[in-house]
Amino acid sequence: MPQTVEGLKKAAAKRIGVSLQEYSERTARGEKWCSRGKHWVRLDLFQKDRSRYDGRQASCFACGYKPVRKTGPGKRQRAAMLAKELFWCRVCVAWLDLSNKAVGDSTCRLHRNALDRLWYQQGGKIKKAPRIHARKRNIEPVPIDLQQSLTALFEGLCAYCGTRSANTWDHIVPVHRGGQSVIGNILPACHNCNSSKGTKNLELWMREKQLSGHPKLNLVHF
Repeated sequence: MPQTVEGLKKAAAKRIGVSLQEYSERTARGEKWCSRGKHWVRLDLFQKDRSRYDGRQASCFACGYKPVRKTGPGKRQRAAMLAKELFWCRVCVAWLDLSNKAVGDSTCRLHRNALDRLWYQQGGKIKKAPRIHARKRNIEPVPIDLQQSLTALFEGLCAYCGTRSANTWDHIVPVHRGGQSVIGNILPACHNCNSSKGTKNLELWMREKQLSGHPKLNLVHF
């Protein structure tokens, strides 16, 4: 290994307060220290950056990053490849089959789910916005540990359709009917399913929409 790279590793280990051995072991396992989130994350969850010795940005996607200029294909090339049913994943930095694309995002499903799980693990919007929303509806906010466990169980996906990313929490028994933010009455859902279900009975609504649900939906006891 060139001395310059070894020196950079020593400086990086000292800066984050770990030994060179631990730093080397972590990087050997495919991890990288996120300077903004102050935690170790998988290397493939960082934007590529050739100007750095490890070829990645200092902050992961979930914590935010400074975009690298002139990265990725242009609009014309994207449109041409889209006609061939290919899309550009900004994390993989490669063309992938359109069937692997995450709904409403420029990443593949694998990385979108990984980023969503990481975002929720770090707190995401659960620190403030849901609490304000809960107070307005006179209910308790969804507990953080419950959110994390359900997100992990359903792999960041909607419990109802099982295909789109879950970005809302649905009360199976609606709040206006006495439903609370407790285990057994909370499920992760995408905006489409949450809005469509509304205050309808869960079983009747799923039968009406011909939804089989996420494979792990039967593990949740209502």
